[in-house]
Amino acid sequence: MSSLLYFNVHSVQLSASEIANFILNDLYLINETPVSEDNFEKSINALVTGLQPTITGSSSNYKGKTNFQAGAPFLASIHEFINLDRKYPVNGLIPELQGMSFSTLRNKVKRDIGHSSKIKIQLLSNFSTDQSKEHSFHQITDGLKDIT
Repeated sequence: MSSLLYFNVHSVQLSASEIANFILNDLYLINETPVSEDNFEKSINALVTGLQPTITGSSSNYKGKTNFQAGAPFLASIHEFINLDRKYPVNGLIPELQGMSFSTLRNKVKRDIGHSSKIKIQLLSNFSTDQSKEHSFHQITDGLKDIT
């Protein structure tokens, strides 16, 4: 059990463009299955309104890549919208995005979405053991349940 004492949790704040770049360069690992239409719209709505979910990831001990335990669909939606040019739903809640892909948006809107909003990610250090990562993840998520 002493291995549980050897971990470090730190936060980073990244823009959507930085996250999309990390995913494109395989530094952030996400599920390759496309995000459902409903989750995609909710994620882009959250990104635009600044109501991002809690995102928790852990660096693997192999090649420094980061896996995500919470918030992965949100990150995958950013990737699909910015990198893969997936279109926002035609009947989506945000009128200026309806039926638009990231590349077809006005430059100001692209900047606002891609660079302005910062997304907080909790990361477990890459020297953590798998057991301590799981323990830390449960501590973070249990703490969030108490807040909400």
